[in-house]
Amino acid sequence: MRPGGDEPGRTLAYEFSDGKLMFSAVQQLTQFTPESVRKAIANGRFKTACKEAALIAMTNWTLYPHMTAVWRMLIEEVFNDLEHRPWIFLDLVDPGARTDADIADMLKVLPALQKHGEVVLGLNGNEGNRIAHVLGLARSGEESEPLKAQAAAIRQKLGVSQVTVHLTKRAVSAEKDAVASWEGPYCDKPLKSTGAGDRFNSGYCLGLVLGLSPTERLITATAASGFFVRNARSATYAELIDFIADWSQA
Repeated sequence: MRPGGDEPGRTLAYEFSDGKLMFSAVQQLTQFTPESVRKAIANGRFKTACKEAALIAMTNWTLYPHMTAVWRMLIEEVFNDLEHRPWIFLDLVDPGARTDADIADMLKVLPALQKHGEVVLGLNGNEGNRIAHVLGLARSGEESEPLKAQAAAIRQKLGVSQVTVHLTKRAVSAEKDAVASWEGPYCDKPLKSTGAGDRFNSGYCLGLVLGLSPTERLITATAASGFFVRNARSATYAELIDFIADWSQA
């Protein structure tokens, strides 16, 4: 899937590998500003939820033109008051529609987020190469070692806790003392592929809150994605366990 079209906050066109196009009208997302978010969280429920959360996920950065400013506001007005260090999982959504300057400005916020939690940046292969380009790092293809090297370099450059990069056939995870790689349960005829990356993220986040090892997190992540592309729906917890068990015997 490749985005194109108008500037962020208006209309985005997504081109799929089969040549089909999907248009997404996102004009309303320009209204998602620090001021509107500040009003929305004024009742204190969001701050309370963050204080109790083991993991906070912030996604779809690309689609929201003011999201970087919103993150800065949340750091000052919410995360500064946290008394624990939750996981903070970030999924950008393919930033091809944003400028290098936009991306660079967003990346500058990550060290500030890291002061208040364990930041995990989740990327697909295209996103990994775009972030690497902005940071002046090498591109990577689909081979394990270059992919691991890229994830490790991005993590070190940004100073975050973890970077994970997922492709169709494999995924990697880099943290300070470990870089793991895992070949997922590849499906050459997926029933549905759009949304597979989101399921990868959900499986990875599950691994984080369960305290799994880097390799185990990649297993839960690729299994969640693998189940989805075969069934066109998310797995239940029990189904995910069964899928991993069956996969291990294949």
